[in-house]
Amino acid sequence: MTIGSSVNNPPSAVFSIACVELACSFTDTSSDSDGTIVSDSWNFGDGTGSSSQSPSHSYAADGTYTVALTVTDDAGATDSASQQVTLPAPTNQATLEVTARKIRGDKYFDLVWSGLSGSSVSISRDRNNDPTVFVTTANDGAQTVQVGAGGSYSFQVCDDAGTCTPQMTAAF
Repeated sequence: MTIGSSVNNPPSAVFSIACVELACSFTDTSSDSDGTIVSDSWNFGDGTGSSSQSPSHSYAADGTYTVALTVTDDAGATDSASQQVTLPAPTNQATLEVTARKIRGDKYFDLVWSGLSGSSVSISRDRNNDPTVFVTTANDGAQTVQVGAGGSYSFQVCDDAGTCTPQMTAAF
């Protein structure tokens, strides 16, 4: 006769995925009917992983990835689940080109952008690690900016929806 012996029920691995372009959030909703889940092991299908309960991950490229989650309960039992996630190519390829030029000693940067929506954009300037949103202007795809001092300047243009160009740097 065995007293106090019980059979451990394994956990049940369950998760959901939510993605915006190439950035995904993973939510672990796994359960264990007779104990607790003590560890998570994620494989994002691109050679990387995580041990966080509900991690986020940005993929380097569009494509189809098999995401796997393995959970372990407090008695050492495990369960795994996997799902495929298909990530399309990003829809918005915002671009920015910055050109430095001098006219009679005055310093200008010509900014030309594309891929942003809405009627207005905010242009940010960063000089010596001091970022500033210095102008909100019409989203016409171009702006000339005059600066007083020489040096290295980084620019970024963002629309009202939060889509931004990459930050580009030019110098005098």
